[in-house]
Order: sequence, then C-alpha cells, then structure tokens
Amino acid sequence: MSKSRILITIGVVILLIISSITFLVMANEERIKLFALERVSDKLRVELSVEEIEISVWSEFPKVRVNLNNIALGGATNLTVNTEDTILTAARLGVALSLWDVLFSDPIVEAFILEDAQINLRQAGNGDWNTSILKTQDSNGPELDADVKVDFFRFKDVSITAHSNDNEIYSVEINQADIRGDNYDISFANGKVIGGEITEDLLPLNGEFTGEFQLGEESAVSLSIRNADINGISLNGKLDYSQDLFAEIQIEGLSVDKLESIVKEEVLEEYLSGIMYDGKASLSIKVDGGNILVNWMLPESGLALSPKITGFSMVKKGRLSAEGSYEYFSNTHISSISINSFQIDSKGIQINGEANCINTSTANWRVTTQSTLDAGAPYSSWIPALHSTEYSYLPKEGVLDIGSELSITPWGKVDEFLCTVESEKLSGALNAVPYSIGNLRTHFNNNKFQIKSLGYKWGGNVGEVNAELLGVENWFDGGAIEGDINLDAEHIDVASILSWWGNKTVAEDSTASPAFLPSGSNLSLKIESENLTWDALECESILTRANVTASKLKIINSTAKTLEGLVRVEGSFRPSVEGWALNLSGSVDGISLPKLFNCYDNFGQNTLRAQHIGGSLSIAGTCKMGWGKDGVWSSESLNANLIVGVSHGSLENFEVFDDVADYLKEHRLIAPLVNPNDLRERLKNIQLDNLESPIYISSSSTTIPNINIHSSAMDVSVEGVHSFSGKIDYTLGFSLRDLRKSREVEFGNIEDDGLGNMFFLAMDGTLNEPVYSYDRSAHRSHRKKAFRDEAEKIKEAIKNAGDSEETQKKKKGKKSNDLNDIDDDDF
Repeated sequence: MSKSRILITIGVVILLIISSITFLVMANEERIKLFALERVSDKLRVELSVEEIEISVWSEFPKVRVNLNNIALGGATNLTVNTEDTILTAARLGVALSLWDVLFSDPIVEAFILEDAQINLRQAGNGDWNTSILKTQDSNGPELDADVKVDFFRFKDVSITAHSNDNEIYSVEINQADIRGDNYDISFANGKVIGGEITEDLLPLNGEFTGEFQLGEESAVSLSIRNADINGISLNGKLDYSQDLFAEIQIEGLSVDKLESIVKEEVLEEYLSGIMYDGKASLSIKVDGGNILVNWMLPESGLALSPKITGFSMVKKGRLSAEGSYEYFSNTHISSISINSFQIDSKGIQINGEANCINTSTANWRVTTQSTLDAGAPYSSWIPALHSTEYSYLPKEGVLDIGSELSITPWGKVDEFLCTVESEKLSGALNAVPYSIGNLRTHFNNNKFQIKSLGYKWGGNVGEVNAELLGVENWFDGGAIEGDINLDAEHIDVASILSWWGNKTVAEDSTASPAFLPSGSNLSLKIESENLTWDALECESILTRANVTASKLKIINSTAKTLEGLVRVEGSFRPSVEGWALNLSGSVDGISLPKLFNCYDNFGQNTLRAQHIGGSLSIAGTCKMGWGKDGVWSSESLNANLIVGVSHGSLENFEVFDDVADYLKEHRLIAPLVNPNDLRERLKNIQLDNLESPIYISSSSTTIPNINIHSSAMDVSVEGVHSFSGKIDYTLGFSLRDLRKSREVEFGNIEDDGLGNMFFLAMDGTLNEPVYSYDRSAHRSHRKKAFRDEAEKIKEAIKNAGDSEETQKKKKGKKSNDLNDIDDDDF
C-alpha cells in the first residue's frame, strides 16, 4: 500500500472517530446540559440565571464543555451587604465533563472555565464578604460532590471589583488564570486601589505570577508567589487570607527606572527629581490586614544630584548606601518612615546618619548625622553660591567633624537644630596672609550658638575666641541676635587688620547705609590682649569692652599702656551712607615725648626730632574720623577738639633757635639788642614750665590758638595752622625783655619802639624749610589789645575812686572769689 493511501485511510478513521464521538455526545445533549446546570446550581446558595446553554465537544478535548452563556449570579443570602447586588455576570461559564464518562458512564465535572466576566465583591460592616455563596458539606447529609471532582479552573478576561467597608475599592482584570490542583498560573492587568491612601500614588499594576495555594476553612486561602513579574519588577512571596489579608513579598534589583513603571510621574518628580542613583534596591514587604511594613536596603552605588537640588553649577556625584523601613497603619491612616542608616560619600564630604518620622502627615522628621568635611577639597564641590572672595577666605587644609540633630516639620521648616563642629587644625589664607585655626569647638543648641574654643594665628594676630550667641536661627532669616563675644589675645596687629579692611571686596551697591547686625540685635564684646602693635606703636595690657547693635559699635571703655603712658578712650563706630564713622573721647596721660616722636619717625619732618625734646604728653578731648566704603581713611573727615598738656618739658640743641637768633640779629629794629651767641647759649638747653593748651584739628589741618610758653630761657607765644601736607603758618611772639642782651649795653636802657613790648616773628613754608619774617600785623593786633586792656583798667580805677574804703574791700573780696579774675591786689 502506498504512503498516500495509508494517510487517506488514517484520515478517514480519524474522521469517523470524531464524527462518532460528536454524534454520541449530541445524542445526549439535553441530558448533559441539564446535568451541568444542576451541578452548578446545586453548589450555590444563591440564584443562578442562565440565558442559553450550548455544548462544545472539541474546545476542551478530551473533555466535553457545556457553556452556560450570559449568566448572572444574584439573590445573595443575608450574609451579603445588599441582597439586590449581582455578584457575578459573565458571557459564559464553561463546565468541563470527562468525555469518557459522558460516553460510557455517569458524567463527572472536572473543570470550570469562566470567560468575559465581572465579579463584584462587597464587605459587610462586620467584616464578612459576600463570597459565601457555595454550599458547605454537611457530614450527616448526602455527599454533594460525588459527581463533581474539579481539579482545574480557568479564568479568562475576568474583571474583579471589591468594595471594602472603609470605602476603598480594589479592582483588577484577570487576563488569564489557570488553577490546576494546588498550582496556579495567573496573568493580570489594570490592578489598582481607589481611595487607598497608601496606593493612591501607584500606577495600575500589570503582570503575571505562578505558585501554589491552599484552601482552608471559612474561605481561608493561602498562596505562595513565585517568579512574579509586576510592571517589570520581579518578586516572590506568599499571601494568606481568612478574615484579613496577610502577605510577605521580597523584591530584588529594584532600580529608579523600574520605579517609574509603578509610581506616578508627578510623585517621582516630587521626591526624586534631579536624583540619579544607579543601584538596585532590595525590599521586603509585609501586609497584615490593612497594615503595611516595608523594609528596604540600598547597596552602595553611584549617586548624582542635579544643580536643581544642590545649587551647584554642575552635577554633584558621589556614593550612597542606606537602609530603613516604612510602616502604614490602616486603622489610623498613619505612615511612618525610619532610615536606620545612610552614608553619602562625595568629593570633600562624608555624611553618616539616620532619620525617622513617626507620622509623615503631622509629625516632624528627626535626622541625626555625623559628617566629615575635608577643607583640602574644592569648596565648590560641597558649598554652593559663594562669592570668589568668600571662597578665598575659607580654609585650604584640615578636617571638620560635624555632628547634627535636626527636627523638620512636614512642610519643610527646620524646627530644631543641634550641631557641634570640631577641628584640631584648619589653615588657609586671608588677604594673602596664611592663617591657622586650632582647637575649634562649637555647639549650636536651641537657637543658642556657642564657640567654646577657637584658637587662631594670622598676620601676627594670636589669640582665642569664645562666644555665646542667642537668636542665630532668627539671624539667618534677618532677625535679631544677642550674646557675648570674648577675645583673649596674646597679640593684636592692627596693620594687618587694616590692610585686610582696605583690600576687601566692596559691593557696588547702593545708597543704603550698611549695618553691623539685623535690627534689634545686641552683642557684648570684650577684648583683652597682652600686647598690640600698630606699625611702630607698641601697647600693653589692652582691655576693651564694647557693645554692638544694628547700627553702632559702642566702645564702653578701652585702656592700654603705651610709650610709658596710659590711654583711656570711649566712643562709637557707626556705618553711614558714605562709609564708616569713628567718634572717640578720652585721655592720654604720661606719654613720653621722645618715644612718641621716635615711634612715628618724627611725624615725617626733620625740624623737631626726638633728640630735641623731653617730658611727657597728656591729651584729653574728642575726635571724629571716617572711612569710605572701600575702607580708605579720609583725612578730611578728621575733626578733633583737644586739650594738650606737656609736663617736665625740655628742648635741647634745637637748630631752629639758631635760625631765629640770626633773624633777630639782622632785624633793623632790634638788631642792636640781640647778641646771637648769648641768645644761642640761653636757648641751647631750655626747661619748660608745665604747659596746657587747646588744639583743634579740622579740614586736614591743625590749629593752635595763642599759647604762652614759659621756659627757663624766655617766654614765647605761639599760634598758627599746620596742614597735614606739611605746610605751616605760625606766629611766634617774643618779649623784648627776653631778647635783649644779658647785660646793659653801651647805649643805655632800651626804650620801647612805640609798637609795644613784644616782637612777633612769622614762620611759614614747611617744617623742614621754614621761612621767617617780621609779623607786623600780629604786632599791631597785640598792641591794640594792650591799649584796650589798659583803657579798661583806667575806667575801672575811675569808677572805683568814689567808693568808700569798705565798699572797695567788698568788691575786692567778691572779685577774688573767682579764680579766673585774681589780680595783684589780692596778695
């Protein structure tokens, strides 16, 4: 027999077999339909409505399938919430019967296939669901399932919706689910929860999974989940359900990209915008009733933060590791988060810490960190938005250890902040001068900032600072600050401080006056130093107490020893529209004049030098000076009213006196009276009586009003103006009796020349090159004053001539009581 004939024969046999089976089944069609309907209805406690019944012999071969089309399951028992609810509607419910039993014995139900169905589940107030629709076996009654031995279920295109008694709606679409014995294989789509706070930010879930299940008493179900793929995320776990749901799920390899498949975009944008993490997280999820516990772990992996988060101009890269947990309590709708540990490593910074929030809706976040900052790393890598000049001030070497505790409100405001900053040594440069900071210990607690110790060395300045400041948190927001700052210095170098002040960057702003501190601030400042230098000036035992407010630094008192004397001042330093203004009042006592002139290099002139003078200087009065916003001192701003005194003064070998003697010798009026050698000898070593006189400084010049100087050689009156540029305009007045020769000359006694008994000499030019001339105007002014004084004396004498002797005595007694009006008659 040929091959083709064999194939034809086999085909004919198969066709005969198929036709025979089909004929035999269809011959028993009505019996089979009735059997299938009865077996389904007998198992239910609720009414089943069927629109049509049909038989399919070959769709589930080797089983015969009876399709109950357009079914509805309703009329639920009183266990359901609403007796009018329809529990199930479906396009068809297939009842699969054993073909062998259909043909040769009594039919047996072996499988159910539910297609194109909608299942509606509801939970009653007592927690029961309307799923109790199957009859239970009574041990004393007949066996219900003798001809129902189902070991296979299939669900295809089944939509399930469940309404819980807390107004949450669960829904899912089963694409296909095959349940065979204790094993199942399910694929689903569009799984979501409506009204569930914990899941409202999730995208609809799609996926598939396999596993085993067990059915317990009272509808209890236990499932194991293997090889699950939910929205591209792999997981394993188990679920148990009786009265409540219990589940345990493990997820490995969860990346940020995969999160995008289950969490809404706006949620990820809120929490993860600008964050790039290339690690894969591990999660353990536990659901107990409505409570959820999630333990998670992020292995150490690369982290990148965008400028949107950090404020840097470039992406900030580093390493991140962390682990923690999340809890949700369904009865209170409270979510809590605990980050048991986290570590961030980036260039120049390492942060270790933990954080927790017991209620994400109402409670504060608590964050504890231990950080290490490496000053050797570029500051631009971990401190954003600093001016280049500010960067230059920061340390370049050293390590900062920072411990902090934060409490952050749900709306993002820092409610509490505790911080300690410590460092053994930091170093850098300020104004191109190296500095070092050692033994740094600071603490911030409850809005109080303490510098417990801070040692510093910079530009000859050496010392230690401690401080306590209140209101620091308000200060960051522009509020007031109060406290005390104490500076205990070994040495202060003023020149380096002023050099930094003059070189600091000035903002191009504005017409507004600068301020030291925010409005309402008040700081007490105490400065003690063993010594202080300002160029050649050296001071000892400096003590300054001051008070700083928003617009004023008030010097309460300041004392220092210098040049064998004592300085005491008080005053204020204020910002202004033009810059800065300093006002001082005080006294200087016992300053050595030779040391003063040596200290200031004879004040830039060669005429009166340290070797010429002796004695001590005292000054009392007030002065005012100013600086521009650029830190440059303005000589025009200096104004002073001073009382200057000289004690035990002396002049030795003062060359100017030689020039004066020569000029007087050559003067035509008094030349015959002057012996230059005699005058030079008398002026060679002069002892001065105690001297006191006012001096005024204004408009870059010093004004000396008329001073009468009494000395061992002669009496001299001095008045004039001395500009800061070195120009002078002095008038020197000499008594003629002091200028004449020490013995009578051959011409006899000198008569007055008719212009008075004083000779006035003008001294102009500069101190280094003085120009002398006879000052006739000064002479005339002196003579007029003398005439006025003499006329007043005559008037007084005439007036008193008619008074009785007793009246004159009373007037004299009254006059002598005023120390400023004492005359010769009182002695």
